Amino acid sequence: YELDLEDSTNSRLRLSKAYGDFDFANNDILLRLGRQTRYDGGIFGRFDGALLTYPIRENLTAKFTAGLPVNSSKDGLFASDRVIYGASVELAELRPGLDVSAYFVHQQSGTFTDRQAIGLEARFQNEDASGFALVDYDINFGQLNTAKISGTKVFDNRSSLTLSFDVSRSPLLSLTNALTGQTETTLAGLSAFYTLDEMKQLALDRSATTRSATVVYSVPVSDIWMASLNGSTFQTDGTPASGGVAAVPSTGVEYYLSAQMVGNGVFSERDVVSVSARYADTASSTLVLLDGYRRFQVSDSVRLNTRVKVGHRAIVLNDGSEWFAIPSINMTYMRTDTLDFEVELGGRIGTLTNALTTENSSEVFMFAGFSKQF
Repeated sequence: YELDLEDSTNSRLRLSKAYGDFDFANNDILLRLGRQTRYDGGIFGRFDGALLTYPIRENLTAKFTAGLPVNSSKDGLFASDRVIYGASVELAELRPGLDVSAYFVHQQSGTFTDRQAIGLEARFQNEDASGFALVDYDINFGQLNTAKISGTKVFDNRSSLTLSFDVSRSPLLSLTNALTGQTETTLAGLSAFYTLDEMKQLALDRSATTRSATVVYSVPVSDIWMASLNGSTFQTDGTPASGGVAAVPSTGVEYYLSAQMVGNGVFSERDVVSVSARYADTASSTLVLLDGYRRFQVSDSVRLNTRVKVGHRAIVLNDGSEWFAIPSINMTYMRTDTLDFEVELGGRIGTLTNALTTENSSEVFMFAGFSKQF
């Protein structure tokens, strides 16, 4: 529950998970009821409802989903005006280490079909490699929604290489996307001004295609230190002007690079030290960031984490630039095996410069809380 101490009208419950599992031991049927999250079977996120897992035979399982999509944890329980249901069949060990599944999912908003898709998923894992692939095709729009593939290979020297590629609609393709930028808040209201085909075109216009590729390589350089390199590229296509909504230009190709060294037991037996450098070249800015921290045990019950970030950002829009530093210190007190108290103090200082002005800023923040495991 978030309590706003300045404006009580902003206080609200944020419900991320609230579900119960019912396991029918005699036949291995599992039923989950409540607010839950799923990222397979064509369900890409949080929903309020039911998930039934039904084993057909030893390596064949069916799953059935019915519920209401949840856009945010701020949404009330079962408060959505949309309904989603779907079914999937999962075949385990089609080949050694290979599991595959196929699904159908339907989402309804009032009298309108919001999303209707079929998909295939595959997962592979053995002692030194793993992989995942997904294809989601929206049969209501006749368009590819998502296609992604990723894989990791572990080598004899304990180094690993991960590659991933993704082509997806953003946001996820649905008829509700036609409401973006409109004064009407429901599809029924929008249908008074547009035909169904026109609404579908508006939804397509608001659902840009995003492409990404990532490569990650990590390798141990000693008994203490591990090095990793990470490179990514992203591109989001532009969207056309339609329905009174202005065109959005393409982001162009954006680049992200990082290098990190992580050491265990560097200065003391139970400390962790990390030093990293990051570079980001996007349509709005170019960022260079240095980040370092040390986490160590003061005693069996007290852990400290000191951290500092220093960065420079070149801003494209106004030909400006910013230097900033973010130091912080975090202390965790482990009262018992199941109860932790945490306090963090930090700040941010920066200088923002453009052709007209120079602005200096400083901020201080504090965080305090506890966690209890049951």
